[in-house]
Amino acid sequence: MRTIALLILLISVLPAFADSPSELCATVGDCRKRIHSTVTDNWKLSEVFSVAGIVKVKVILSTQMTGRIEGIKIMESSGSVLFDETAIDAVEATGPFVALGGLESEDYRESFREFIIQFEADGPSVPDEGLSDEEFLKLLPSYSGNSE
Repeated sequence: MRTIALLILLISVLPAFADSPSELCATVGDCRKRIHSTVTDNWKLSEVFSVAGIVKVKVILSTQMTGRIEGIKIMESSGSVLFDETAIDAVEATGPFVALGGLESEDYRESFREFIIQFEADGPSVPDEGLSDEEFLKLLPSYSGNSE
């Protein structure tokens, strides 16, 4: 009787330690969207960067399907070390990419073992004559993250 009760207890508790199926992505496209969304949400771009900038970051994940980050490299610099660091910080804040555990191992290796994320920030446009400071500040574009 105690054995059955223990088994029932274990069966009810174990799912709490596993990733729920809703947290895992099942297709390459779904995983790309999820990574893009999460990394973009973690990208903290300071208002200091008012000029256009693009940085391409290569993300290298573990060979096991854990989504653990093994390396982050700047493939194409924006020209600003501080700007480039914001992209690296966003990737680090996102990892590990546990949602990739729902993929087939071949899809994981081919699409996510190494991948590149491009971060873009548009600089301000040239203000029209006669704009107030407040109107000009409203015209400044916001950042957007793009993944490839």
